[in-house]
Amino acid sequence: MAANERPQPDTTWTARQTLAIYAGIGALYVTLGVFIPELLFSWWEGVPFLLLCLWIVHAVWRRLA
Repeated sequence: MAANERPQPDTTWTARQTLAIYAGIGALYVTLGVFIPELLFSWWEGVPFLLLCLWIVHAVWRRLA
């Protein structure tokens, strides 16, 4: 590797990490839906929940890195 080249990220690890994050948030959403069934019937609550969770996970991940 030349001095000016950056190492390439492992795309397999990145894809698995992304899938794990989405799966974890999905599991959390379903778990909340078991206790609060109204959440599962509303797209207007589900989509913001997903986006908010992704934003929080990303912020925590950057803070730890």
